Amino acid sequence: MASNFPASLDSFTNPSSSDAMDSVSVPHATQHSDLNDAVEALQAKVGADSSVVTNSHDYKITDHASRLTTLEASTLGIVAYSSATATTAIPVATPVSILTVNATIVPGRRYRIAGKLCFQPSTNILSDRSLYVTCTGMTTTTLYMNTEQTGTNHPYTMIGEFSKTAAEMGVTTGSGTSKTFTMYFRESANAGGLVTNPNGIVGANSHPQELLIEDIGAA
Repeated sequence: MASNFPASLDSFTNPSSSDAMDSVSVPHATQHSDLNDAVEALQAKVGADSSVVTNSHDYKITDHASRLTTLEASTLGIVAYSSATATTAIPVATPVSILTVNATIVPGRRYRIAGKLCFQPSTNILSDRSLYVTCTGMTTTTLYMNTEQTGTNHPYTMIGEFSKTAAEMGVTTGSGTSKTFTMYFRESANAGGLVTNPNGIVGANSHPQELLIEDIGAA
């Protein structure tokens, strides 16, 4: 019989000690032929060394090992992170630097920039508030903007993100360029106002201000 493997498992009839070589029920030659077919099917499924047959085990294991090596050598994942547990008396009528991080930007990659600011105004904030990130070679990009009035002692959270390619950050050649990212907070008009330690919405050991740079894959 031809082997059914790997689509399904073969079923063999084992000879007994009393079966003759020319047994009608268990022919010796048929036993050898069936076993040969099964072994050949197993070899085809496992694959020879350096097999190019894409459904063989040898090909798949080699391919997976190569992909894992590439992944381990890549910069995929968080490349920079900074946080602060409290910020006191930020004047928001003009841009104020909240956090700064340094990250190595590699050509041909895309990066996620994410930021968070929690605050509690000590006086009214009367117009647009924006949270944004800058770095040399990249257009200033807003993480979050809100136009609602914030009243005194009103807890508030601003969270936002965007993605940029290395080229959009001015990195197109070389093995990697160090970039300094700064997250700013401001009120767009000169209405004044302060933001203080945001105890109204976070605990003493949390991170109300955060800035993260993450490699998210090829551009």
